[in-house]
Amino acid sequence: LSIIRRSEWGSRSPTQNIPLLLSISDVVIGPADNQDCNRETCKELLRSVQSRDQANGLPDTKFNFYISSRGDVLEGRGWNKQGGFTEKYADSSLGIGYLGYYSRGMSLVAMTALKELLVEGFGDSSVNMETDYCLMFTCDNDMKTNNEENDECPGGSTYKDINDFSVNYQGKPLTILYDHRPCGCGRLPSPKNGKAIYSNYKEGSIATYTCDSNHVLIGDTTRTCTRSGSWSKMMDSATCQDPAKSLVVIPKKSWDTVVPPTQFINGFPISTFFISAYDKDCSTDQECRAKLLELKREAKAVNNEDDVPCNFYISSLGVVYEGLGWGVKGTYVYNTDTNSMQGICFIGYQTVDKTLAMDALFKLVKEAQDTLK
Repeated sequence: LSIIRRSEWGSRSPTQNIPLLLSISDVVIGPADNQDCNRETCKELLRSVQSRDQANGLPDTKFNFYISSRGDVLEGRGWNKQGGFTEKYADSSLGIGYLGYYSRGMSLVAMTALKELLVEGFGDSSVNMETDYCLMFTCDNDMKTNNEENDECPGGSTYKDINDFSVNYQGKPLTILYDHRPCGCGRLPSPKNGKAIYSNYKEGSIATYTCDSNHVLIGDTTRTCTRSGSWSKMMDSATCQDPAKSLVVIPKKSWDTVVPPTQFINGFPISTFFISAYDKDCSTDQECRAKLLELKREAKAVNNEDDVPCNFYISSLGVVYEGLGWGVKGTYVYNTDTNSMQGICFIGYQTVDKTLAMDALFKLVKEAQDTLK
C-alpha cells in the first residue's frame, strides 16, 4: 500500500492534535468531497478539504485517512489521533473520508484500499487496533451501521458489497461486527467537575464516573454498555457536587422508593434539634444509600418501626440525606416529648475529620430557619 503522506500533498500544520484515549474498535467511513480525482488531483483536492475543515473550526482535516474512488489513500490526521467526524465515537474510532460520489457508493477498488490500510494498521505495533471491530458509515452526522440500508448514504451496492468485506492479517480473519444493531454505545457525557472512564464502548463494557478533587459523586458510579447500543441507567443522573460550597441534600425518594404507611406530624413548631450518630461511616454516595437502607431494616427488626428514626442524615463527606424529612415525628429518642423536636443523625461519628459534616449541619439548620420559620 502506497500512502500519500501529508508532506506529499502539502498539508497545513494542525492547530491541535488530540490522541486517541482507547484502542480502535470502530472504523467510520464518511463523505469528504463529491469529486472524483486521480493521484495528483487528489492532493490538490485534499488541500482544499483541509482549508474548508479548518475554516469550520476543526484543528486539522476531519478524517484520519482519505480514500479516493480510484483507490488512492492519503494521510489525514493519521493513526492514533482523534478525528472530527463524530463526537460519540471520537475516543475509539478511525475515520476514513471518501473522495468521490458518496451517493453512488464506494467503489470496489476503494474497498480494497481500505482493507490494505487496515492490515497496515494491524501490522503497526504503535497502532492499537481491536481484532473485532465495527464498520460504520456517517452521513451528514448520522451514524449508520453495517447493514442499515440507505439509498443515498452511501448509495450504490455498498451495503451489499460490505457483506463480502473481509480482512485477514497474518492468515487470520479479523472479525467485523455485522449486525443491524448499533456498534457499541459511544462516549458518555461527562458530569461537570468529573469524567467517565472506560476501556472501550463495546457491549458489556463498564464505565465508571469519577469526580475532581473535593467533589462527591452523587448517583450510581457505573454504567454498562447494553446490546441495544445504549448505556444502562441513563435516566439516573450522576453529578459531582462540592459540599463545602453549597448544601447537598439527597431526597428520600432517591434512596428509598418505599413510602412508609404512617407518618406522625409534629404538633408544635420546631424548637429543638436532637443530634445523634451512628458509628459506621460510608465513603461514597452509594455506600451511604446502602447504609440508610440497612438502618431502615434495623429499625423494623429491632423496634418494629416502618422507617428510619431520624429526620435527616449527614455523612462525613458533608452530604445530607433526607430521612423522615421536616415536620415528621421521629423515633430517635424514647421517653421524651418530640413534638417540637427534629432529629439529625451523623453517619460515622468516629470519623477523624468532621469538618464537612459539621458545616453541612449548620447549613441544614440555617435552611430550616429560612424555610420553616
